[in-house]
Amino acid sequence: LVKLDAESGGGGGGHSAQERGRALQRLGQIYQHKNLLQDRIRVLDEALALKEAELGSSNPALAHEIQVLGNLHSQLGRHDRALPLLRRALELNRKATNPLGEPYEHLVAASLADLATAHSRSGRNEEGLSLLQQALAIEERLYGGGHKNVADTLHNAGVVLKMLGREKEANEHLTRALRNYRAHLAPDHPLIALVTTKLKPMHEWNK
Repeated sequence: LVKLDAESGGGGGGHSAQERGRALQRLGQIYQHKNLLQDRIRVLDEALALKEAELGSSNPALAHEIQVLGNLHSQLGRHDRALPLLRRALELNRKATNPLGEPYEHLVAASLADLATAHSRSGRNEEGLSLLQQALAIEERLYGGGHKNVADTLHNAGVVLKMLGREKEANEHLTRALRNYRAHLAPDHPLIALVTTKLKPMHEWNK
């Protein structure tokens, strides 16, 4: 029913652009659950176009949809599509503010992390590391050093540092990530095992 509603074109149905956009979003979620990423991109592109026509291209409310699309293209290795979308999402999230005029820094940190992942997937590890360091600084300021989000960013930065051959720094980041994971996750959680396998004994760290 969702598919018929979203893809019927709205002819004769009297559906508003907002209703059609919501139907397309729901259809995109169905495609995501079925791992039909290309189909999800197609319907989310249409949903974004409807929302952009309603709100204008510079409205921060577009950031989430743009970020999702960028991440999907990144997963599929379409770096020429992913990077511009994720840069645009970051720019819009930096403009977003709450009713008190304060920035949504957690959204900026998430955008930085997603853009970092896309850079690393495209082989731009130095750029990816710089973005992760920016995200980490925001998260540590927002949450403190022991938060699960901080652990995730430390983990990702450690992986990138390893790819850059910077073993000592990589192990320092991974050690901090492991400490945080152990504080938040069950001992048998896969993330704990994953980070443990990436760590080298301290006497093997490069100077």
